[in-house]
Formats: sequence, structure tokens, C-alpha cells
Amino acid sequence: MSTPVPPPAGGKGPAGKLSAAAGGRRNLLIAAAAGTALVAFLMARTSGSGGGGGGGSDQIMLGYDSGPYDQYNDLQQRIEDLQDQIDDGRVVPGTPTTPKPTPPAPKPPWTPVKPKPPVKPLPTKPKPDPKKYVTIKRGDTLSAIAKKAGISMSSLKKLNPNFWTNPKYKNGNMIWSGGKVRVK
Repeated sequence: MSTPVPPPAGGKGPAGKLSAAAGGRRNLLIAAAAGTALVAFLMARTSGSGGGGGGGSDQIMLGYDSGPYDQYNDLQQRIEDLQDQIDDGRVVPGTPTTPKPTPPAPKPPWTPVKPKPPVKPLPTKPKPDPKKYVTIKRGDTLSAIAKKAGISMSSLKKLNPNFWTNPKYKNGNMIWSGGKVRVK
């Protein structure tokens, strides 16, 4: 039995030369990054203990939001301040404090308009029937026009008194085509 041949490692063959060169650069970059991280760590430790690097108040920002921790610390500080005031006798525990007066609600920029009551329609009087006229045609007589309109001759005389009073019409016996006769 033969043992399997391992793949060529750095330095063997043309592909191995390229990978060795790339591996060397990679190792160099890793070493540089580790060194930078070590220096940063050491500076943070020494500045936190008060030695070298700017006086102890310089801190490296870690890049996360410390909002909840800051809020907790603020509340903790307020509790300690109140406890100090109680201990000094400036505040008696359990005494109610007067609340601040609330400002009045702001007025809206517009004034509301009350709706107008609905307008009641005026009572309408029944309109008289519009006047209706019939045009006289050739061969028509006043009695024939009254019969077609469905009215009596006395009603036709009341609606058209000029036919019986004007001598031109000869007491309603002479009418001309194209003229108008009121039937309503």
C-alpha cells in the first residue's frame, strides 16, 4: 500500500511560491494588528491607573451605547443626593411636595364656527296658470278655437275682450290667421 501524497506546502512548485509570498504578507499584517491592539490595551490600563498617557482621565471609547447605564447612574446619584438631604434635615421624608402649576391649555389657532340653523323655505303661493295662447290658422273661428281648447264661449270672451270691443274684429266675427287667442 502506498500512502497518499500531501499537497505541496509553501515553497514547492510555482503555486507554492505565490502562496508563500501571500502567506508572508498575511502573517506580517496579523502581527502588526496584534501589536497595535496590545499597545492600545496597555495605554488604556496605564491611563486608568493614573500613570502616563495624559493624566488618567483619557479613556478609549469602546463604540457601544451606554445610555441605559448612564440613566441608571443618574438615578443612583439622585437617590444619594436625596438621602444626603434627609440626613442633613433639609427634607423630611413623607412630606408632600406642592406640584408645579400646569399652564393653561393653548387655544386653537382658529375659532370654531357654530353651524347655522337650516333655512326654512318660505311658504309658496300657488302660481297662477301661465297664460296659454293658440295661433289662429286659416279657416278658424272663435267658437271652433273655444271648442278645441275645451272652454266655453263666455270664458273665451272674458280672456279676449278686445275681439268684442274693437270694431276692427267686427264683434268677434272677423279674425286673421297668424293672430293669437288666449285660451287659458
